[in-house]
Amino acid sequence: MECSWCQQWSHPKRKGMSIEEKKQCAMIPARYIFTFFASAGLAILYGLKVNLSVAIVAMVNHTGLAETTHDDGSHGQANVTYACPAQGPSNSTNTSEQGISLPAMHVLLSKWAPPTEKGRISSFTYAGMSLGTVISLPFSGVLAGKLGWAWVFYIQGIMSLVWCVLWIFLVFDSPLTHKFINPVEKQFLIDSMNLKAVPADGVKKQKVPVPWLDVLKSMPFWAIAVAHTCGNWGWYMFLVELPTYMKQILRFDIAENASLSALPYLAMWVFSIILSSIMDKLRKDGIIDQTAARKICTGISSLLPAICLVAVSFSGCNRPAAVALMTVGVMFVSGMYCGHLTNHVDIAPNYAGTLMALTNTVATVPGFIVPIFVGELTHGNQSHERWQIIFWVTAVIYIVQLVFYTIFASGEEQPWNKKYTKDGDSVEAGEFLGH
Repeated sequence: MECSWCQQWSHPKRKGMSIEEKKQCAMIPARYIFTFFASAGLAILYGLKVNLSVAIVAMVNHTGLAETTHDDGSHGQANVTYACPAQGPSNSTNTSEQGISLPAMHVLLSKWAPPTEKGRISSFTYAGMSLGTVISLPFSGVLAGKLGWAWVFYIQGIMSLVWCVLWIFLVFDSPLTHKFINPVEKQFLIDSMNLKAVPADGVKKQKVPVPWLDVLKSMPFWAIAVAHTCGNWGWYMFLVELPTYMKQILRFDIAENASLSALPYLAMWVFSIILSSIMDKLRKDGIIDQTAARKICTGISSLLPAICLVAVSFSGCNRPAAVALMTVGVMFVSGMYCGHLTNHVDIAPNYAGTLMALTNTVATVPGFIVPIFVGELTHGNQSHERWQIIFWVTAVIYIVQLVFYTIFASGEEQPWNKKYTKDGDSVEAGEFLGH
């Protein structure tokens, strides 16, 4: 028996429920608890990444350049003294932590996101990346201005530790191992995702190899890889270069820059929740299938941002127009959360983490190419014309993403997903983390 408020797919008979069953129904579903903490974790991770852009500005401004007088009476410019060492080591550590978080999150989603709610749960989870940006940019600016740049790291570091403790005690690998889950919800998740029963103590779990050749020959996999890489080019462009553009071209001060840079990601977070809910509703009503839903969402995340970037390139010094177009463009990028970014779970839930690790590895390449590309074009020449080239190149890459994904993507489970399993069972997530 299932409750209506927490399980929309059911047809409850509440009048026939016992008091104990009603108490169980009042529990917050375990999958929603997982979704909340997963989203919060990604928000903290991306907040720790974004706060560097604010804190470094505060560090440099704290020391700056000073005019000095030498012993001989001549004047010269002092060397820049930074308040901290080069950011290389800490940035690498932060990036490596995020590199393993997405594959791990995909493994968990394959166990906690039932087909009828996959879009919403996946989108809400990954929307935490946007939420982290929304909160971290202005919050870091306030902390740096009021308490000093060091407090940016102190406060957000404490938040990370608190999250870790709660995650350890409240989130479990799958419904099969959850100690406090509602039995009704547990059975629903087992049935809807065909989860395999946990082996008895002492029984060795099945070790299933990755069908590498089948994966590499799979066009739906390559569609995800291409979309992920092209989408990340645009994502890094917005995330890393948006504050630079606003400062160098639109001439906003630092405080205004932090606030306005966060605005597009707030719109992104809200839109992702709305879009995923609409897609799940259309799928539930049989209007579209899984493949169509993924292609529509990926199309939204590529075509519309491309149009906005082209429009920005012609907006000149019209600040309101540029900010509005940037905000709308970033908002539409959120289509990726219920598009190609969750598509790994569709085509191969048994290998979702492995596939995400593969595509995410390739998709991080734009992370170091984009700053170099922008730097080479704008070094010593911060002009509208140079940024126009940058926006047009990004728009073309978005179109490549749209065309390739639309032709080759699929939302259906691929035959090789169950090549090495018995009776079509879904295997335990942890069995694939070592592959």
